[in-house]
Amino acid sequence: MNEHINYQDFNAATVPLQDSNLIEASAGTGKTYSIAILVLRLVLENGLSIKEILMVTFTKAAVAELEERIRLFVRTAYKISQGQETRDENIFRLVEEAVERNGLAAVQQQLRDAVLFLDETAVLTIHSFCQKTLNEFAFETDQLFGAEMIQDTKTLIAEEVQKFWRKYVTTLHIRLLEKIWEPDMMQGINVALNEHMGGKRYYAYQPGKRYVIRLKEQEEWLQQLDTIDEKKASAEKVLLEYVTNERETLRGLCEGNRYAKTALLPCVDDPALFIKTVADKRSSAKYISTLLPDMLVHMDQVAVVDEERKGIVQQVISRLYCFAIEEIAAGVKGFKKRNNLLSYDDMITNLHKALVDRNNPRLEEVLREKYKAVFVDEFQDTDRMQYEIFEKAFGDSTILFYIGDPKQSIYAWRKADIFTYFKARGSVQHVYSMNRNFRSSEPFIAAMNQFFLPVPGFDTFYSKERAALLTISRWIVLIVTAKDYFTEGMSRMCPSPFLMHQTVPNCLRAWPHR
Repeated sequence: MNEHINYQDFNAATVPLQDSNLIEASAGTGKTYSIAILVLRLVLENGLSIKEILMVTFTKAAVAELEERIRLFVRTAYKISQGQETRDENIFRLVEEAVERNGLAAVQQQLRDAVLFLDETAVLTIHSFCQKTLNEFAFETDQLFGAEMIQDTKTLIAEEVQKFWRKYVTTLHIRLLEKIWEPDMMQGINVALNEHMGGKRYYAYQPGKRYVIRLKEQEEWLQQLDTIDEKKASAEKVLLEYVTNERETLRGLCEGNRYAKTALLPCVDDPALFIKTVADKRSSAKYISTLLPDMLVHMDQVAVVDEERKGIVQQVISRLYCFAIEEIAAGVKGFKKRNNLLSYDDMITNLHKALVDRNNPRLEEVLREKYKAVFVDEFQDTDRMQYEIFEKAFGDSTILFYIGDPKQSIYAWRKADIFTYFKARGSVQHVYSMNRNFRSSEPFIAAMNQFFLPVPGFDTFYSKERAALLTISRWIVLIVTAKDYFTEGMSRMCPSPFLMHQTVPNCLRAWPHR
């Protein structure tokens, strides 16, 4: 199975204002300028009110920059229609063409209205868009009126963690708690809760499943740990007896090796210290595996039992974390509901639930009626929920532009999902590339191109996780279709990361099928 992305050269002055589109815009290629030009074209060519154009970006700083640029372009266009001169040939040409199509009076009225409504320009962050939508369409989204924003939920989560700790952790069987105890256990629960409630789901947690820890389960875990601790103690005893009984043999071996003579010989009379030193140096000192093979056999037996014990402990800890998520998430949600509070993540989650999970045609209708064209800037920083909101609301019957650069996807810690970007790139009707840099010097551009594309066919975005996902998807296709042709691998098309004063073909990225 091959995927071929057909990149088209992007020109803000001529690109069709229709359908769903993705613009892959490398750094310094004039992205903000181009968005402002597209907005001006929508006003002049499509007759849209400035209020009917939604622009969403990632940060408040980006919102301010984009809003300032749009205000400048609209006012400049209006001045041109009034006979004033401008140094921006693109804006002048757009106004001139609009006058030829519709007449001077109509264009002046369009631009006068646009200037009057500039204060109603919808340039928003993703959270502002969700908040605005939830408040404005409270009936369609089943939201409470007058909800207040809670800026940071960390304090609230910490309080709920302490409640959980007092109620459920301190009441565990005392011997079980001793066996699984970790000094940073409470902090671990706190971190897991903040990440989970921030969108990074804890790997073992399954929504809807109950994780309450009953006494019978505690007794079973304790019995397993007692058994494994006995096995471990027995294996450690055998290892210690071996080192003690074979002390002189080990001494001779160490004296015969110049590295062991320095590192191990001083410890040979202290069996416990000798074992610890060998364990510490085993991975870095290659001579140990040839010098002490019999001792390593005993050490491996201890290690096997120890890994088995860690597996049981991890099972208990994982269950405890899942139980904490179940209880604490419910506690946080209950507190916010009682006090009519919303967090930033709640805005996205609630709108996603109302629009995507519930399949809400009425909400889709009112959003499409309100916004006839939508731009999602910094799209590489979007996560799955955010993408599904825009795709559900505006994927059909709306002019939709995603603008981003996968090379600048650096906010994974804030849930940005590069795989969502790739999914969107494969689903839109048109894909464009902006690959002319206006910001940097030519030597710097050449260096960056070399860094991102050191050899032909190099895959800039390769990762083990993505390769694993592709492997899984290939197996699914193989199983479902039972075809033999799915052996050629997968190719990706990606525009040159940086380019200055020239245009080059997109670089082919081959993914070998293994």
